[in-house]
Amino acid sequence: MSLRNKIAIITGCSSGIGLATTKYLLSKDCKVIGISRRILNLRNKKFKHFKIDFESDENFSELINYLKKRNIKINFLLNNAGINLPNQFNKISKNDYNKVLKVNLHSPFFLTQKLIKYFRSNGSIVNISSFSAISGGPFSSHYAISKSAIDGLTKNLAIYFSKKKIRVNGISPGLINTKLAKNAKKHPFFNRIILRRIGNADEIAKVVHFLFSDHSSYINGQTINVDGGMFLK
Repeated sequence: MSLRNKIAIITGCSSGIGLATTKYLLSKDCKVIGISRRILNLRNKKFKHFKIDFESDENFSELINYLKKRNIKINFLLNNAGINLPNQFNKISKNDYNKVLKVNLHSPFFLTQKLIKYFRSNGSIVNISSFSAISGGPFSSHYAISKSAIDGLTKNLAIYFSKKKIRVNGISPGLINTKLAKNAKKHPFFNRIILRRIGNADEIAKVVHFLFSDHSSYINGQTINVDGGMFLK
């Protein structure tokens, strides 16, 4: 599953799943362009970072100009950046609602749109969803809505990008050991996991690698649950 010298863009690359995937792909000799609101200094010649805060009204002009001036064509995109501002439905403010939808849905939508002309054919896009899109909660309705929409976007983009022979799939992580899943063992769904443990970010990174590679060449428009068997009982 060699990705040697191919180019991937990864959003939310400074922590959690994004950081794990960045390091994993670099270890496979893939070139990575990372996007995050915090600066990430990796001592690797194959890594380039752009500081972009998806909560703000910043656009992606610096990134697009970088690709345009160097005539760079990308092979892969991981739409991973996301936030959650947990709260009960009746306490979610309009400001928090807008922030979550902006980062989790609007930004990957418009970033992917701006990158259309920079994709090589036979590439792959992966969107990070969440088990909240299936379960609906128990908190953070705005987060669950954003991830349900990502699942719909994945299917729609698979149809749209078919003319460029680019596959689009999603990954729905369960409880993963990241900042977004603090106190995961106290989560109401923890006892439903038949593997009886939370997942690691590296385990998601390996699925991203698989979906980027030719080994998944006939998988398209799917969202893969990587949750330890959370919904089997």
